Amino acid sequence: MLLALLALLALLRRTARALVRAPRELGARGWLFVVIWSAAVAGAYVEKRPIEALTGIHEPSLATSIITALGGGAATAIYVLALLATGHLCRSERLTRAGSVLGAAGACGYLLALTGQFVLAEARPINGGALHFFALDGHGVSGHAAAVSLLAVTISSMLGRDLGKGKRRMLTVGAFAWAAVVAGSRIYLGMHFVWNVLFGIGIGVGVAAVAVKEEGKG
Repeated sequence: MLLALLALLALLRRTARALVRAPRELGARGWLFVVIWSAAVAGAYVEKRPIEALTGIHEPSLATSIITALGGGAATAIYVLALLATGHLCRSERLTRAGSVLGAAGACGYLLALTGQFVLAEARPINGGALHFFALDGHGVSGHAAAVSLLAVTISSMLGRDLGKGKRRMLTVGAFAWAAVVAGSRIYLGMHFVWNVLFGIGIGVGVAAVAVKEEGKG
């Protein structure tokens, strides 16, 4: 278990360095993703009030409370420990590597989302949705969307790596369907606007992709 934690820390260091270098090493596909993602975020921000009117704001229920609990950052940390512990006990390198990727991506994604929330200190829709800058109580980036997106990428890339085409497709569809449910619940409950969720998804997908790539180099 100690070796697994050390491997996670090493991957975390490599992932953080790769994210710093990313603007110079993205390549055509990477920049295409950034452009499309930025355009989607900007468009959703411009139309955030009309989009909110279409989705509405609903009271929490038992189902949405469970979704919120299982799709957040705290749950992601538990998933990391569960993957590492299970991989150690079952001597499964695939599980321990998945835990390392999820831990490294989760830590970097959390810091990026937290920074985004500080810079884009927007109030939640249920609290009026006014946008301010540089405040500690901001919600301009959905941390849940970031966490569940990097989880979906990790599951698809790491746990589905050695599966057959059909099983991997089912695993991928299931992981991203869960991500869509969690992200959608944040809009449904009035916790975030669509643009906040898209921002979080971009962070989660991007950071996890970098972590997966760095793990492959190790």
